[in-house]
Amino acid sequence: MSASAEVDFCRAVVMNYRGVSGSLKTPRSYCGADTSDVAEVVNHVKDLYPNLPLIAVGVSLGGILLTNYLAKCGKENADSRVLGGFTVSTPWNIAASCKVLEEPLNYYIFNRHLAQNLCAAANRHSEMLSKVPGLDLEQLKNVRTIKDFDHNFTAKMFGYESADDYYKSATPHDKVHQIKTRLLAINAADDMFSPYDAIPKEAAKENPNVCIMVTSHGGHIGFLEWNPFGINFVERVFSQYVKALLQKPEYGRLQFQPEEVDAAPFTAIC
Repeated sequence: MSASAEVDFCRAVVMNYRGVSGSLKTPRSYCGADTSDVAEVVNHVKDLYPNLPLIAVGVSLGGILLTNYLAKCGKENADSRVLGGFTVSTPWNIAASCKVLEEPLNYYIFNRHLAQNLCAAANRHSEMLSKVPGLDLEQLKNVRTIKDFDHNFTAKMFGYESADDYYKSATPHDKVHQIKTRLLAINAADDMFSPYDAIPKEAAKENPNVCIMVTSHGGHIGFLEWNPFGINFVERVFSQYVKALLQKPEYGRLQFQPEEVDAAPFTAIC
């Protein structure tokens, strides 16, 4: 997506999660509820280029972070410094996502492998993370699911009592009404990481700043088309959305309709 944005008219800035692209510099990781790093990047870019519009994109966990950031700014009546947000495959209700991912087939295909990768990533930074009070990396040996990891690692890292406590704080589905920055979200009805019933469709209808586009197919960050080497559905919608924002930034209710939607049937919930 960043490549297509560069070709069209944008310069892309990518935020890497702490410890993902290299060594962990401080005894702190990342989670869906902690939007401080997003705020730091947004403010840094806007301070460098105060006169340029900034459009923020979040994919999967990044969608959770971006949505929570925009909701936090809206709740506090603070300027998000973002012209518009765009998210792809956001898990709107994390508890509901975990429940689906713990079903037998999804557990064997996705959940256990993701949990193993999360544990491996944490263990790579064991020396630095050993400085976190109350965090015992030995407990990761007992992790079998993503929820296990969040209970034994994420909750301890960020001061939550349990994974459920963390999920209540991080899940964005009940914060849609707080968003005051324009947001276009793309989800697929067949995404096991974001169950259709958990998408906040009614809340989006009540907020003129939010539009959720739900395609019939696409899975989790799929949205493939017949030409794997060309611009895909998400990239095309993103390009059209950005052009609409830049051409008419003063509009009220978000009335976005893609120019070409032959790739997949969709419902736009605005």
